[in-house]
Amino acid sequence: MSFHVIRLGRDSVPNIQAIIGHTTSPATPLPISVTCTQVPADLKAGDFAFIWLGSDNDKGAAPAWRMGFRALAQVTKKTSTSYRLPATIDLGVGVIFSDSVDQLSFLDQTPLAYSNFAEMPVVGPRSRSAQTVLKIDDLEPRQNVSALLYSLSAILPAFTADVARVYPSIASLIGTAPAAVPGTGTAPVLLPAAPPQPPVLGADNKIIIGAPGTGKSRMVEVDPRFQEPESLIRTIFHPDYTYSDFIGSYQPFSPDPEHITYAFVPGPFTNALVRALNTDGQAFCLVIEEINRGNAAAIFGDIFQLLDRDDTGQSVFKVNPDPHLSRYLVDEVDGWLEDAKIYLPPNLWLMATMNSSDQGLQFMDSAFKRRWLFEYVPIDFDKCPWKQEIVQYAGKKYEWSSLGSAINDILQSLVPEDRLIGPTFLTKGDIADPNIVASKLLFYLWNDVLRHVGQEKLFAPQAQNKTFYGVMKAFLEGKEIFVPEVGKLLLGKEK
Repeated sequence: MSFHVIRLGRDSVPNIQAIIGHTTSPATPLPISVTCTQVPADLKAGDFAFIWLGSDNDKGAAPAWRMGFRALAQVTKKTSTSYRLPATIDLGVGVIFSDSVDQLSFLDQTPLAYSNFAEMPVVGPRSRSAQTVLKIDDLEPRQNVSALLYSLSAILPAFTADVARVYPSIASLIGTAPAAVPGTGTAPVLLPAAPPQPPVLGADNKIIIGAPGTGKSRMVEVDPRFQEPESLIRTIFHPDYTYSDFIGSYQPFSPDPEHITYAFVPGPFTNALVRALNTDGQAFCLVIEEINRGNAAAIFGDIFQLLDRDDTGQSVFKVNPDPHLSRYLVDEVDGWLEDAKIYLPPNLWLMATMNSSDQGLQFMDSAFKRRWLFEYVPIDFDKCPWKQEIVQYAGKKYEWSSLGSAINDILQSLVPEDRLIGPTFLTKGDIADPNIVASKLLFYLWNDVLRHVGQEKLFAPQAQNKTFYGVMKAFLEGKEIFVPEVGKLLLGKEK
């Protein structure tokens, strides 16, 4: 949860009129939309925004309304994650003030509290930015959200009750009243800002390898380190995947039907890097599915140099980014300098998956592989979340783990381990559908696993009729299709 200031001006007059049309908070949040560029990348649904009514002209003339804070809203949607491209922000305005509150209001009525948020965007005396949306950094000593909320509660009689009714999750941030009249030297008793999270360290590069259906992708999905919102950034390599896809590139963009311009569109690597650099107290993971299906060395390019890490998990070496990427990082990363070199921060993990049966799909040289840890995922039906799901075979019902294990017992003397059936090869929904079992599992066994060793080693001759169609037809008719050894392994395991 973050707080922002959204300044409404001459491009938002209808929104301003809708807000000032209320002298009290509405029964349900008032929906408004704001479209602008340079929106903070981490603004997201659920964040809060203090609505500042600005001027409707650039000539210095007073608008028809009093300028200042006039409402508190919550973000419901944002349409773009790019800083440079226009984004539409949908908001629900739940708390509307009876009048605008400006700098003079705070100085006159809550001067001590104002000193705690005097460096906030727009309301601070030294604020010069003309952006529409500005993030409040509550970790800065003079951008204390609790102090601002307290001041509004002291100035606006209905504010505390309205916040408690509409936004109860932030009501406790308002704090308590001052012990003496403001200005006598006694400051309000405010709830302190949340302490900064300690930096996350220890990131590494890992390739998770195993047979199809061993749950490699799920291992990353359930990793407790990456359960915060937006912690996982996913991509998948394929033969046509390029460096520009991975890092980003300039692409055409149409801000309106009559114009076309170009903007840098970040790839998954850059998106992950920006998130990790902006939030060092959170772990992030760039997940690369099927890393050996693309030309990894060409896709990584000069980023390959960053894969060497020190004991903290940060890159040992840094590289000069492409000028377009450099300018994008200046816009998106707090405090980033245009001539700065890029590196992997210690809170950004790289995790890739690879089917061990596909190792030869794209060659990965030893220099590339040396910079990765490898974790092999064995075939273990006991760890399958749906091992007890029922599959039908030969007119009987068996647990998926029983049938899968019986098939593997036959195959293990015929093919390498990475050609066996992984426990999640079939999903929970697949197992109950005989047509999916036939077209997915049986076809894989017939066409891939047994192609070079002989289908008769697993499929009974009377069932197959020397064609896969014969096998599938017999299976769907409830006949035994496997060699007798499979039936023996299933004895006593019917459900």
